[in-house]
This record gives sequence, C-alpha cells and structure tokens, in this order.
Amino acid sequence: MEFVVAANSGIISIGTFFFLIVSYIVILFTVWKHSSGDLSKAFSTLSAHISVVVLFFGPCIFVYMWPFPTVPVDKFLAILDFMITPILNPAIYTLRNKDMKVAMKKLSNQFLHFRKRS
Repeated sequence: MEFVVAANSGIISIGTFFFLIVSYIVILFTVWKHSSGDLSKAFSTLSAHISVVVLFFGPCIFVYMWPFPTVPVDKFLAILDFMITPILNPAIYTLRNKDMKVAMKKLSNQFLHFRKRS
C-alpha cells in the first residue's frame, strides 16, 4: 500500500511539473510571437517562475519517486521544500529590483578587481 501511495503521488507530482513546464513554454512562444516590445522583462519573469517551480517540485518528485527513503535526505528535502521555497519569491523579486542590480554589479566589479590584484 505504501508503494502505491508513493507511486501515485510521484505520478501526480511529475504530471503537474511537466504540465507547468509545457504551459510556460507555450507562454514563452506566445509572448515571443506576438511581442513587438522588450522581451527581456517577459523572459526575466518566466525564468523566475520556472526556477521556483523547479525548486518546489524537484524535492517533491525526489521524495515520492525515491525507492528507499533515508532520514537525512528526507530532512534536508523537507527543509528545502518548506523553508526555502517560501523565501524564493521575495528573494527573486528583490534581486530584480533596479537598485539591487546596480549594487550587485558594483559588488561583482569590486570582487573582479580584487581577484586581478591577487
């Protein structure tokens, strides 16, 4: 019975994951086909959404499809799924902020200049 429940949940997780990926691909092609303006904003938004979907469904699929559950892996995936995933949305939109992009660019330039001197 445990195997049937895990297999059923895994199939539902994988099916939902692939349905979301296919729908994002359709959205991407639709925006690309009918857009006359800047595509970078649409690509940026879609990449943020796809990364959250992958980071949410990845551990879920792994837990349900793994044949031999181990406690340390399950604990790590539970932490990833229930603590990290809710933080992703604010973090992604913070990193997309114009001021944050400027600050990250300055920081990376300083890091590159420091590495060249070393």
